[in-house]
Amino acid sequence: MLLAEQVKVSRGSPLITCLLEGPSGSGKTAMAATVGIQSDFPYVKIISAEQMIGLGEPTKCARIVKVFEDAYKSPLSIIILDDIERLLEYVALGPRFSNLISQTLLVLLKRLPPKVLQQLNVFSSGDIDAAAEALNDMPLKKLYMVVEMAAQGENGGAAEAVYSGKQKITISHFYDCLQDVVRY
Repeated sequence: MLLAEQVKVSRGSPLITCLLEGPSGSGKTAMAATVGIQSDFPYVKIISAEQMIGLGEPTKCARIVKVFEDAYKSPLSIIILDDIERLLEYVALGPRFSNLISQTLLVLLKRLPPKVLQQLNVFSSGDIDAAAEALNDMPLKKLYMVVEMAAQGENGGAAEAVYSGKQKITISHFYDCLQDVVRY
C-alpha cells in the first residue's frame, strides 16, 4: 500500500514499477490484486495469459496496448502483468519467447505517458508535442533530469520561476539540454 500512497502524493515521478517474485502459488497475484483494490485507483487492470488463450500474437499485443492506453486516460492507474513468463510465451527449452509481445511490453513500459509533460507544466502548450517527440522513448528518470537542467535556464537560477509557473522552458534550450544528456 505504500507504493500506491507514494504515487498519490508524489511531487516527482508518479510512475512506480514493482516486481513481485516468488514460487508458484505463493500469493503474488493475490497480493498485487489486493494492492490494486485497496488503492482506490479508478483504473486497475490485470493482464494475464489466461485472458488471452487462443489469441494470436498480434491480437495479444493489441489487447496489451489497449490496457496501457486506457491507463493513460485515468489520473491514477495500476497495471498488473501477471505471470510475465507465460505472457511472453517463454519456454526454457530452446529458449523461446514471443519477440512481438516482448517488444510490445518493452516499448509500453519505457514509453513516456502522454500526460507527464503536461503535468510538469514547464512548457508552453505549443511546445509540449515537440518536446515529447524529441524525448522519443527516453526513460522517465532521465526525462526529469533533462527538465531539471532546462529549468535552470540558459543563465542559471530560473528553476523557481519555472516551477512556480511564472516562466516556461523554451524549446530551443530544452533541445540543448537534451543534446547534452544524449551525448553521454
